Amino acid sequence: MKILVQGKSSKISNSEMIFATTFMVDLLVGLETSKKWNITINFCPLKEIYGLARVVNKARTKFEIDLFPGKSKKLILMTLAHELVHVKQYHEGELLSFVSNKADDKFDDYWDSPTEIEAYGRELGLYVRYKKRLKDWNITFSNP
Repeated sequence: MKILVQGKSSKISNSEMIFATTFMVDLLVGLETSKKWNITINFCPLKEIYGLARVVNKARTKFEIDLFPGKSKKLILMTLAHELVHVKQYHEGELLSFVSNKADDKFDDYWDSPTEIEAYGRELGLYVRYKKRLKDWNITFSNP
């Protein structure tokens, strides 16, 4: 798996973002499944949302994740976890495209979408397991 972090956050280092992404992807699909993946993480200002994931090729192996850089480290990592669940969904064909027009959405409410239920349901667990791994292995990262 190739991971590229573009931009910076004052809350978390790019090296930690790469480590966290690798750890969470391993939990979600395994490193064997993701070995041909390319994930670009863009720290960029977003309006009204903390993150956004998208697939960028038909083979469903290249992905981009946009993250808002100004939130807390915990919120950045939880948003990363949430968006990585969407990456898994894109790869497995469970999520075909981001629908921004609610009239086109087959679900009455964003919160009732099975893809969002899974993403919100898994983000905290991925974050907690990540923090536990850092503690158990005594891993630290320098400040950004």
